[in-house]
Amino acid sequence: MIKNILYETLNNIRLFLLFLKRCPEVGFYKAYREYIYSKVMGLPNCELKYIYEVLISNIQSKLLFIFSTIFWGAILTSMIGVGVSLSFEILKPNFSEDIFISYNEYMSVIGLSSFVISVLGFIIITFFRVSCLESLAFYIILMLFVIGVIYWANRDHTILMDLYFIVLCALSTTLMLSSIFNCIKKCAIIKKIIIEGLLAQNRKRYTVRLPKKYRVLKL
Repeated sequence: MIKNILYETLNNIRLFLLFLKRCPEVGFYKAYREYIYSKVMGLPNCELKYIYEVLISNIQSKLLFIFSTIFWGAILTSMIGVGVSLSFEILKPNFSEDIFISYNEYMSVIGLSSFVISVLGFIIITFFRVSCLESLAFYIILMLFVIGVIYWANRDHTILMDLYFIVLCALSTTLMLSSIFNCIKKCAIIKKIIIEGLLAQNRKRYTVRLPKKYRVLKL
Protein backbone atom coordinates (compact mmCIF):
# COMPACT_ATOMS: atom_id res chain seq x y z
CA MET A 1 0.00 0.00 0.00
CA ILE A 2 2.68 2.50 1.03
CA LYS A 3 4.79 1.39 -1.92
CA ASN A 4 1.92 2.09 -4.33
CA ILE A 5 1.28 5.54 -2.82
CA LEU A 6 4.98 6.37 -3.06
CA TYR A 7 5.09 5.19 -6.67
CA GLU A 8 2.03 7.28 -7.62
CA THR A 9 3.47 10.35 -5.89
CA LEU A 10 6.81 10.03 -7.66
CA ASN A 11 5.06 9.42 -10.97
CA ASN A 12 2.88 12.52 -10.51
CA ILE A 13 5.96 14.61 -9.71
CA ARG A 14 7.72 13.24 -12.80
CA LEU A 15 4.73 14.05 -15.03
CA PHE A 16 4.44 17.55 -13.57
CA LEU A 17 8.13 18.29 -14.13
CA LEU A 18 7.79 17.01 -17.69
CA PHE A 19 4.78 19.31 -18.12
CA LEU A 20 6.83 22.32 -16.94
CA LYS A 21 9.61 21.35 -19.33
CA ARG A 22 7.24 21.00 -22.29
CA CYS A 23 5.46 24.35 -21.77
CA PRO A 24 8.21 26.57 -23.29
CA GLU A 25 8.62 24.09 -26.16
CA VAL A 26 5.03 23.51 -27.34
CA GLY A 27 2.94 26.03 -25.38
CA PHE A 28 1.04 25.78 -22.10
CA TYR A 29 -2.24 24.32 -23.35
CA LYS A 30 -0.69 21.64 -25.56
CA ALA A 31 1.65 20.61 -22.74
CA TYR A 32 -1.32 20.52 -20.35
CA ARG A 33 -3.23 18.29 -22.79
CA GLU A 34 -0.32 15.84 -22.85
CA TYR A 35 -0.01 16.01 -19.05
CA ILE A 36 -3.70 15.26 -18.40
CA TYR A 37 -3.79 12.47 -20.98
CA SER A 38 -0.78 10.80 -19.32
CA LYS A 39 -2.48 11.02 -15.91
CA VAL A 40 -5.93 9.67 -16.81
CA MET A 41 -5.36 7.29 -19.72
CA GLY A 42 -4.86 4.27 -17.44
CA LEU A 43 -7.80 4.92 -15.12
CA PRO A 44 -10.83 2.58 -15.10
CA ASN A 45 -14.19 3.70 -16.48
CA CYS A 46 -15.81 4.18 -13.07
CA GLU A 47 -13.09 6.59 -11.95
CA LEU A 48 -13.16 8.45 -15.26
CA LYS A 49 -16.93 8.90 -14.93
CA TYR A 50 -16.53 10.22 -11.39
CA ILE A 51 -13.85 12.74 -12.44
CA TYR A 52 -16.00 13.74 -15.40
CA GLU A 53 -19.11 14.42 -13.29
CA VAL A 54 -17.14 16.49 -10.77
CA LEU A 55 -15.51 18.40 -13.61
CA ILE A 56 -18.86 19.17 -15.27
CA SER A 57 -20.30 20.46 -12.00
CA ASN A 58 -17.26 22.71 -11.49
CA ILE A 59 -17.50 24.09 -15.03
CA GLN A 60 -21.21 24.82 -14.71
CA SER A 61 -20.85 26.43 -11.27
CA LYS A 62 -20.40 30.21 -11.43
CA LEU A 63 -20.22 30.86 -7.68
CA LEU A 64 -16.43 31.30 -7.66
CA PHE A 65 -16.60 33.81 -10.51
CA ILE A 66 -19.46 35.77 -8.90
CA PHE A 67 -17.87 35.91 -5.45
CA SER A 68 -14.48 36.86 -6.91
CA THR A 69 -16.05 39.64 -8.98
CA ILE A 70 -17.95 41.06 -6.00
CA PHE A 71 -14.91 40.79 -3.73
CA TRP A 72 -12.56 42.47 -6.19
CA GLY A 73 -15.13 45.19 -6.96
CA ALA A 74 -15.37 46.04 -3.25
CA ILE A 75 -11.57 46.03 -2.85
CA LEU A 76 -11.12 48.24 -5.93
CA THR A 77 -13.70 50.76 -4.71
CA SER A 78 -12.11 50.93 -1.25
CA MET A 79 -8.62 51.24 -2.74
CA ILE A 80 -9.54 54.19 -4.96
CA GLY A 81 -11.49 55.86 -2.14
CA VAL A 82 -8.61 55.63 0.33
CA GLY A 83 -6.12 56.86 -2.29
CA VAL A 84 -8.20 59.90 -3.22
CA SER A 85 -8.80 60.79 0.45
CA LEU A 86 -5.07 60.64 1.26
CA SER A 87 -4.25 62.69 -1.84
CA PHE A 88 -6.67 65.46 -0.77
CA GLU A 89 -5.20 65.46 2.73
CA ILE A 90 -1.65 65.82 1.39
CA LEU A 91 -2.67 68.83 -0.71
CA LYS A 92 -3.84 70.71 2.38
CA PRO A 93 -1.32 73.28 3.70
CA ASN A 94 -1.10 71.90 7.27
CA PHE A 95 -1.27 68.11 6.96
CA SER A 96 -0.10 65.99 9.88
CA GLU A 97 2.92 63.73 9.90
CA ASP A 98 0.70 60.64 10.30
CA ILE A 99 -1.14 61.51 7.10
CA PHE A 100 2.15 61.98 5.28
CA ILE A 101 3.47 58.59 6.51
CA SER A 102 0.19 56.86 5.58
CA TYR A 103 0.25 58.43 2.12
CA ASN A 104 3.85 57.34 1.48
CA GLU A 105 3.14 53.79 2.65
CA TYR A 106 -0.04 53.59 0.58
CA MET A 107 1.57 54.82 -2.64
CA SER A 108 4.62 52.60 -2.04
CA VAL A 109 2.37 49.53 -1.76
CA ILE A 110 0.38 50.60 -4.85
CA GLY A 111 3.53 51.17 -6.92
CA LEU A 112 5.26 48.00 -5.75
CA SER A 113 2.14 45.89 -6.35
CA SER A 114 1.69 47.26 -9.86
CA PHE A 115 5.35 46.67 -10.71
CA VAL A 116 5.59 43.15 -9.24
CA ILE A 117 2.30 41.94 -10.76
CA SER A 118 3.11 43.28 -14.23
CA VAL A 119 6.65 41.83 -14.18
CA LEU A 120 5.53 38.42 -12.85
CA GLY A 121 2.60 38.28 -15.27
CA PHE A 122 4.81 39.11 -18.23
CA ILE A 123 7.54 36.59 -17.25
CA ILE A 124 5.19 33.70 -16.42
CA ILE A 125 2.87 34.10 -19.41
CA THR A 126 5.77 34.62 -21.82
CA PHE A 127 7.88 31.74 -20.45
CA PHE A 128 5.02 29.22 -20.38
CA ARG A 129 3.63 30.52 -23.69
CA VAL A 130 0.10 30.89 -22.36
CA SER A 131 -1.14 33.81 -24.47
CA CYS A 132 0.62 36.38 -26.66
CA LEU A 133 -2.09 39.02 -26.09
CA GLU A 134 -1.95 38.71 -22.29
CA SER A 135 1.85 38.84 -22.38
CA LEU A 136 1.67 42.01 -24.48
CA ALA A 137 -0.88 43.53 -22.07
CA PHE A 138 1.40 42.96 -19.06
CA TYR A 139 4.31 44.44 -21.01
CA ILE A 140 2.30 47.57 -21.83
CA ILE A 141 1.30 47.99 -18.17
CA LEU A 142 4.96 47.66 -17.16
CA MET A 143 5.99 50.33 -19.67
CA LEU A 144 3.20 52.64 -18.48
CA PHE A 145 4.43 52.18 -14.91
CA VAL A 146 8.01 53.11 -15.88
CA ILE A 147 6.75 56.18 -17.79
CA GLY A 148 4.66 57.21 -14.78
CA VAL A 149 7.64 56.91 -12.40
CA ILE A 150 9.82 59.03 -14.70
CA TYR A 151 7.07 61.64 -15.00
CA TRP A 152 6.44 61.68 -11.23
CA ALA A 153 10.15 62.17 -10.49
CA ASN A 154 10.18 65.46 -12.46
CA ARG A 155 6.75 66.92 -11.58
CA ASP A 156 4.92 68.22 -8.53
CA HIS A 157 2.35 66.08 -6.74
CA THR A 158 -1.20 66.04 -8.17
CA ILE A 159 -4.29 63.92 -7.56
CA LEU A 160 -4.31 62.83 -11.21
CA MET A 161 -0.84 61.37 -10.74
CA ASP A 162 -2.02 59.35 -7.74
CA LEU A 163 -5.07 58.14 -9.65
CA TYR A 164 -2.83 57.11 -12.54
CA PHE A 165 -0.88 54.69 -10.34
CA ILE A 166 -3.97 53.47 -8.47
CA VAL A 167 -5.77 52.66 -11.75
CA LEU A 168 -2.60 51.05 -13.10
CA CYS A 169 -2.40 48.80 -10.04
CA ALA A 170 -6.09 47.90 -10.35
CA LEU A 171 -5.65 47.18 -14.07
CA SER A 172 -2.64 44.90 -13.54
CA THR A 173 -4.38 42.98 -10.73
CA THR A 174 -7.58 42.62 -12.76
CA LEU A 175 -5.59 41.36 -15.74
CA MET A 176 -3.79 38.83 -13.53
CA LEU A 177 -7.07 37.54 -12.05
CA SER A 178 -8.76 37.34 -15.46
CA SER A 179 -5.72 35.45 -16.85
CA ILE A 180 -5.90 32.95 -13.98
CA PHE A 181 -9.67 32.37 -14.37
CA ASN A 182 -9.35 32.11 -18.16
CA CYS A 183 -6.54 29.57 -17.78
CA ILE A 184 -8.55 27.52 -15.25
CA LYS A 185 -11.58 27.48 -17.57
CA LYS A 186 -9.59 26.41 -20.63
CA CYS A 187 -7.77 23.69 -18.66
CA ALA A 188 -11.10 22.34 -17.41
CA ILE A 189 -12.45 22.22 -20.99
CA ILE A 190 -9.30 20.41 -22.19
CA LYS A 191 -9.63 17.87 -19.38
CA LYS A 192 -13.34 17.39 -20.18
CA ILE A 193 -12.62 16.71 -23.87
CA ILE A 194 -9.87 14.20 -23.03
CA ILE A 195 -12.03 12.26 -20.56
CA GLU A 196 -14.96 12.21 -23.01
CA GLY A 197 -12.64 10.77 -25.67
CA LEU A 198 -11.34 8.07 -23.32
CA LEU A 199 -14.87 7.12 -22.22
CA ALA A 200 -15.94 6.85 -25.86
CA GLN A 201 -12.93 4.64 -26.68
CA ASN A 202 -13.62 2.37 -23.70
CA ARG A 203 -17.28 2.11 -24.66
CA LYS A 204 -16.35 0.93 -28.17
CA ARG A 205 -13.68 -1.43 -26.83
CA TYR A 206 -16.02 -3.24 -24.44
CA THR A 207 -19.11 -3.27 -26.68
CA VAL A 208 -20.08 -6.84 -27.56
CA ARG A 209 -21.31 -7.25 -31.15
CA LEU A 210 -23.88 -10.03 -31.52
CA PRO A 211 -23.91 -12.21 -34.59
CA LYS A 212 -25.94 -10.78 -37.45
CA LYS A 213 -28.81 -13.23 -37.06
CA TYR A 214 -29.38 -12.15 -33.41
CA ARG A 215 -29.41 -8.41 -34.07
CA VAL A 216 -32.71 -6.52 -33.85
CA LEU A 217 -33.46 -4.63 -37.03
CA LYS A 218 -34.75 -1.06 -36.61
CA LEU A 219 -37.74 -0.24 -38.83
